Amino acid sequence: MCAAFIDTKGEASQIQVGELPTPDYGPNDALVRVEYSAVNNVDLFVRSGACEAHTPFPFVIGRNVVGIVEAVGEGVCEFSPGDAVWSNSAGYDGRQGAFTELVSLPQERVFARATQDASGKEIPAQTYAALSHAFSTAHLGISRLGGFTPGSTVFIGGVAGGAGSTLAQYTVASGVRVVGSASPRDFDWVHSLGVDEVLGYHRNDLADALAQVAPEGFDIW
Repeated sequence: MCAAFIDTKGEASQIQVGELPTPDYGPNDALVRVEYSAVNNVDLFVRSGACEAHTPFPFVIGRNVVGIVEAVGEGVCEFSPGDAVWSNSAGYDGRQGAFTELVSLPQERVFARATQDASGKEIPAQTYAALSHAFSTAHLGISRLGGFTPGSTVFIGGVAGGAGSTLAQYTVASGVRVVGSASPRDFDWVHSLGVDEVLGYHRNDLADALAQVAPEGFDIW
């Protein structure tokens, strides 16, 4: 199968594209045929060696994957061949990553993927690849680290980024007032997401500016 892989950690020039054997899968694994992958900051850290990660060489990079189940181990009960799935945990704990044609994933790190929205309109696989990790990060951050109620005020630093912008949409849709920081070039786009106030993250008086736009403080920040 074709894959993007490295034989040593280092610069991006270390990435090769070539043929590798089809990965084995265990009794609790799903073998997934990759439709789309997305580039994640973690990919850079793993490839460069900036973060500790078990990477048996040749190592296929890539964490985020959207695809179709090709086969499952005998212990897998939640998925069957043909199921549409996604995962943001390829390349984890010594396993090969997502920049390939087939990837083996532990079933607990595989999630079912809707192929249509509530109106019956198709959800493109590439949309999942681009958004699933950011939206899951935003959702878990809110649900596990802090809740909110309609009328709450939330501050999102880096609101124009992947996780920040998805978190903004998530909270605005829930009736929350959102204040964020971003680069001035992104102000108009951030406002289009429903963010109430956007401040330049580079401002020396950012703390004072935040106190002015939210004199009663923030419920979550």
